[in-house]
Amino acid sequence: MADEKFDFIIQGDFMSQFLIQHFSLKKKQEQLLMRLTQGLSKQEILSDLNISESTYQYYVTQLRQLFRVDTTAQLIAIAFRSGYISSLEDRLLSS
Repeated sequence: MADEKFDFIIQGDFMSQFLIQHFSLKKKQEQLLMRLTQGLSKQEILSDLNISESTYQYYVTQLRQLFRVDTTAQLIAIAFRSGYISSLEDRLLSS
């Protein structure tokens, strides 16, 4: 069942555009998501962002719920496939 939900989200053009246009993440959430997509380990992210493990878990859980996925791997995949990461990189580079 989770795979069907994940496939729908990834393939849904409407959902991709919705994610890009309507989700306003907190700065730390954006930073964490970027680092996850860059392949950094949890320890590297904790150190880099100067956050606790419980804060890391909280943000990852919030992101998973927001993107409606069950795993961090699915979160990373949908962030790429939806175009959210490209949009985020563009915003970060232009600021």
